[in-house]
Amino acid sequence: MAGFLDFKLDVKGVAEMKDALASTVDEMHKAAQGALFTEATEIINKSKKIVPFRLGTLQASGQVYGQPVITGDRIEVVMGYGGAAAEYSIVQHETPPDIFKHLPGRTWKYLEGPFFAAAKGMAQRLAARIANRIGG
Repeated sequence: MAGFLDFKLDVKGVAEMKDALASTVDEMHKAAQGALFTEATEIINKSKKIVPFRLGTLQASGQVYGQPVITGDRIEVVMGYGGAAAEYSIVQHETPPDIFKHLPGRTWKYLEGPFFAAAKGMAQRLAARIANRIGG
């Protein structure tokens, strides 16, 4: 027995819609990776301007270690100082300024300071970079 609103609905293009959504997610991930890499690079560059300087080894060791990595719902990027200056970097970063005297404009919390300064407004900058990369 047919009811008052008896109708048939055929949905076409479900596979195409799934592919389009997957492609959009991939684009978003790539855009987020790029935005986070840019942010980390800017932090390192600011840090290099204030890192304690003696021979330049510590300053030269500052870098972003590769592209951001996506694991589940996390995107992670690693930046820091190390290499030939690894032990020296820890000593310089964790020794209060009254122990070591630094050149003018150089300081002991050379990575922590720029990171926390960048944290203010980081979400907005990342969102703007992502939107810019995907054309939004």
